[in-house]
Amino acid sequence: MSLRPTASATIPPAALPLAAAAAAFLAAQGLGRFGFGLVLPAMRDGLGLTTGDMGVLAGLGLTIYIFFSVPAGALAARFGTRWVVVGGLLGIAGGMLVTGLANGFALAAVGQVLVGASGPFAIVPILAFAGRWVQPSFRGRATGLVVAGGGIGLLLAGLLVPLLLAPADDAAWRRAWWGLSAGVVCAAAVATAFLRDPQAATVRLGRAEPADRGPSAGSIYRSGPVWRLAVTFGLCGVSYIVYGTFFSAHLLAHGFDAATAGRLWSLAGVAATVSGLLGGALADRLSPGAALIMLFMMQAAGMVMLALGEGTGWFTASVLAYGLSLWGFPAAITKACTELVGARLAPAALGLLATMFAVGQAAGPVVAGVLADRSGSLGPGLLFGAVASLGGALMAVWAGRDRPPQAPVLPRSSG
Repeated sequence: MSLRPTASATIPPAALPLAAAAAAFLAAQGLGRFGFGLVLPAMRDGLGLTTGDMGVLAGLGLTIYIFFSVPAGALAARFGTRWVVVGGLLGIAGGMLVTGLANGFALAAVGQVLVGASGPFAIVPILAFAGRWVQPSFRGRATGLVVAGGGIGLLLAGLLVPLLLAPADDAAWRRAWWGLSAGVVCAAAVATAFLRDPQAATVRLGRAEPADRGPSAGSIYRSGPVWRLAVTFGLCGVSYIVYGTFFSAHLLAHGFDAATAGRLWSLAGVAATVSGLLGGALADRLSPGAALIMLFMMQAAGMVMLALGEGTGWFTASVLAYGLSLWGFPAAITKACTELVGARLAPAALGLLATMFAVGQAAGPVVAGVLADRSGSLGPGLLFGAVASLGGALMAVWAGRDRPPQAPVLPRSSG
């Protein structure tokens, strides 16, 4: 008789899948999305592009994201989370590799389009993933723990990219892209090994939420409350990506070097590792609407301090406010969405919400880049992001009123 303990006796069933989900989110968001802002100044100079060009380049990848968010949720529901997420991560890594090979705007655009098209397949299924492994009362915190991986990704990007850029030669920004690509490949390997969907009996969602059996997926697109929540998430997309895209360039314009900008960005990553749990706890204990209002106000404050502040103290306070709010949004939004439509339809609804988020992501850098070129400063673009955050807080007030105390808001389908 073997005396070795079994894995099931020592490791909770949800631990490895949730850790793998966090690793996937780390790579897709922390490296795949926020690495761009750190590489941007060196890449801009290496290719001879303007800040507006880089804003368009960022917006191009984010625009293509729009068209794949809904299919990502549908494919995950059909084929399972693991292989959809792994395919998305490999696509992101390939896009980064191509971007690092670019010798001009055109090939860089191809690389970023590939990153943008692949991103939803790695991100959208993960947003709905954690809530399927836990009971409803813990959904916000569970999702917060998973998206905390994005904060670790910010930290790693802030440490890795300046090291790769340190030898100030023509290939430095290329090495940065290739290093980020290698990190995403490692996350894909982890997801292949450990990411899996729970069996229905694991959390018994059917018994906990009998209302899930009612509405059809098509009714999501006729639900005003779901659309209001989607617009709220879209405004989050505007503000968060404007900050992340132009943070490093703004600090360099104020006389900071790339290493200092990277260290401050890493501080945002440290703060962001707890932001998901913070947002999830607020959503679980107060309400998703209240959590979103608080997060938007915190993010707006961070944007204003970055745009108008001077010196290390202001910028440090800015990155802390931004980091502490960052991954709380997915945790609160996911809980709000699941309460509206139920666990069964949450992946499909989150595909719609992710589409609106992608619209915000695509528009934000383009508008901020144009404002920067016309004003000669990144400050107006960052203030535009702050206005989007305030708009998100107002939408969260409206969307919060839609939340019923018990049942989903969607009408039952006759079909």
